[in-house]
Amino acid sequence: MPNHNRLYWKVCGMKDAVNVKEVAALRPDFMGFIFFKKSPRYMVETLEPADLDSLDESTRRVGVFVDPSLEEVEQNARLYSLDLIQLHGDETAEFIAELKTAGFNIIKVVAGNRMPEPGYMKEIEPLIEYWLLDTRTDLHGGTGIKFDRKVLNDFDFEKPVLLSGGLDQEEVRKIRAEEHPAVVGVDVNSRMEDAPGLKNLNKLKELIACLN
Repeated sequence: MPNHNRLYWKVCGMKDAVNVKEVAALRPDFMGFIFFKKSPRYMVETLEPADLDSLDESTRRVGVFVDPSLEEVEQNARLYSLDLIQLHGDETAEFIAELKTAGFNIIKVVAGNRMPEPGYMKEIEPLIEYWLLDTRTDLHGGTGIKFDRKVLNDFDFEKPVLLSGGLDQEEVRKIRAEEHPAVVGVDVNSRMEDAPGLKNLNKLKELIACLN
């Protein structure tokens, strides 16, 4: 994992084989692949497992799922050698515990614009590796819509937090300056794109320069 003197960065919604290789050369800390069929960045039809071979070992492969079955997670995690499972739906604490018992490392997404009950968050926090705060919409991410980061003060986070939701270079600079103790990284998607699933390398390079 990266030096904690800088923010981690996760690039999500990759679905083009050439673009995966180009972005992999920038050494993101996490690269996300969306297995939700309704997403414009659904990648199963465009990426073969071998297309991920360009990723360095230091880049953790994240599979993004919305209310999946255990079988769906297991099948795709095995096929694409996923390191982390990102849950973007209304998964129950029981299901998250089932995934944890099966050996999966979990990122749980919660809506920065509509935070769940604190009791639910406290129940699942021991089961996960990271929180990810995003803006809740029917598309479950990748909309470029921001949320008010003041919600970070509404819950005493014990696990590290990644922030998403319409992040561009300016927003990342602000996050860096805010220095919230729970926030360890950012998750970027649509604001870094030329088209859904196609990341702009120059924008990503500018983003990287803002992380330190």
